[in-house]
Amino acid sequence: MSKNKKLIVSGVVIVAVSVILRLISYGVGYFGVNTMDCIKGTYFFVTKNKNLHDGDYFAFYFKGSKLYPKGFEFIKIVGCSSGEYLTTKVTKKGTAYYCNGRLLGYACKKTLEFPNCPNHVIYNGVIPVGCYFALGTAYNSYDSRYYGLVCSGIEGKAYKIF
Repeated sequence: MSKNKKLIVSGVVIVAVSVILRLISYGVGYFGVNTMDCIKGTYFFVTKNKNLHDGDYFAFYFKGSKLYPKGFEFIKIVGCSSGEYLTTKVTKKGTAYYCNGRLLGYACKKTLEFPNCPNHVIYNGVIPVGCYFALGTAYNSYDSRYYGLVCSGIEGKAYKIF
């Protein structure tokens, strides 16, 4: 790389870091790190924007269970939003989850392959205001299929960096 290109790249990096640090100092957001394989992506910028829609990544503090303590921060994908109709159907593949008729995925089944599959949640109805059905991208992701709707502890929309 030529000396001019190195200077330009360095300048862009300095400006980008300065802008990000300024945003953080204004309380706009923070950086989050995903240490699990339940969603694609490792580094995220989490904003205070709570205007979430289907397909958005979002961060929230978990209510707690046998698998994760209360306050553990998750980053998941909004699978179904407030006001939408979530249904569950038991099928040969397992319990299927639908948002307004669109298949979201299946809960794991207790089998020899998944002996520790957690109990799954059955929900049929309109998702209440301020609540979301959270999904991971992995088949075995611990998400709303197993702990129900996310209605509290929501930090905001997350943006995948890489």
